[in-house]
Amino acid sequence: MTNYRCYDYRIKQMIADTGNPNLFPQLNIPPSTSREWIRKKNFDVVTLSELNYSNDELATQVSQLKDEIEKLKTTQKLVIFTFRIFGFQLQYQRLPKAENKQILLEAI
Repeated sequence: MTNYRCYDYRIKQMIADTGNPNLFPQLNIPPSTSREWIRKKNFDVVTLSELNYSNDELATQVSQLKDEIEKLKTTQKLVIFTFRIFGFQLQYQRLPKAENKQILLEAI
């Protein structure tokens, strides 16, 4: 079985641009591989559409996610305090029915 190594496209492009097959000796890139990159010059880059956001779009998304996290934290605190106020303690409750146990385990 052949070991196939995959390299970052930026490494390939730097070796192709400089024409130096020994640019990254620590990576132990086979000479035939780096010569092929130098000969080929351009590389197709496969990426996710999610990575094509501008800085402004990313900042907006981060802000929205922070707001959502704060809402979830507040909801979590409200649920915990409600349980405490009404004296509900899970460790002292029995779940005799197998269906209820399954529901709890799936939720966890």
